[in-house]
Amino acid sequence: MSVTRSQQFARLTALTIAASLLVSASVYAQQSVTTPPAPLVNAPSTSDAALENATPAQLYNAGVTAYRAKDFAAAREMFALAAAQGKADLAARSMYNRGTTQYAASVDAMAAAQAQAPGASAAPTPESQQQQQQQLMESLESALRELKDAARADPSNADARANAELAHRVLKELKKKQEQEKKDQQKQDQQKQDQEQKDQQKQDQEQQDQEGKDQESKDPQSQEQKDQAKKDQEQKAQEKKDQDKKEQEQKKQDQQQEDQAKQEQQKQEQQQSQAEQAEKKPMSKQDVERLLQKIRDREKQRIQEKLVRERAKTQPAPKDW
Repeated sequence: MSVTRSQQFARLTALTIAASLLVSASVYAQQSVTTPPAPLVNAPSTSDAALENATPAQLYNAGVTAYRAKDFAAAREMFALAAAQGKADLAARSMYNRGTTQYAASVDAMAAAQAQAPGASAAPTPESQQQQQQQLMESLESALRELKDAARADPSNADARANAELAHRVLKELKKKQEQEKKDQQKQDQQKQDQEQKDQQKQDQEQQDQEGKDQESKDPQSQEQKDQAKKDQEQKAQEKKDQDKKEQEQKKQDQQQEDQAKQEQQKQEQQQSQAEQAEKKPMSKQDVERLLQKIRDREKQRIQEKLVRERAKTQPAPKDW
């Protein structure tokens, strides 16, 4: 099921509100640590010398002060130094606060981006909006890594796990939103391309129609020539159709004659086969007697004819006087 942009903004807004409520109370204040000197509190990254002389506790408190002032860059720097220099407990708290600070910076950036979303008078360009989303996701990924590190350093820190889970959810929603916007942009580009193609085709057709009208106005006989050409074409098509029909009928007749000849040949072959079968059939006694009688008759006739020829030879020649 597709998610509209308004639904995406509503979901991200709800997550942003939940995140801001959680991170606002997530930084450990570390009340037992001595308050750092005023210059370090007011400007936690004034000089390298001041930072070198500060204790881990002072660096930690300076980070808390900067966080409450929403100077997230300075707060992350102070917490990083405190985590690197402090003992295990303070280092774990500093790691957690550093991740939470990064997450808070991401939440503020996301809220600012949503403030310029629909209805804004000076909405950002698609390129700048895409760049902001990319920076925001990179910031959230960094916060997620640091919160996971804090949870591993102090497994009893439930806030670190909660903030890490929330950062993961917000990051997931942002990725979904980015993917949906990418699909929407591709769809818009395709629609724009299709529309431009349709407009071009329409323009080309209109140009061809206009050229045809112009040609007709120059040549009054043009329409008559077209009509005559059309008639000639139709006549040729009809003649071809008639010729095809005639050839088809002739082929039909030839086929019928060929079939009839085959039938006659098959009939003759069948009769001949029957005759051969009859000859091969054993003769009965009566047939044998009739055949012998015919042979006797032919032999008797042959003998009589021979006697007649011999008598004719032995008769005396008639006297011619």
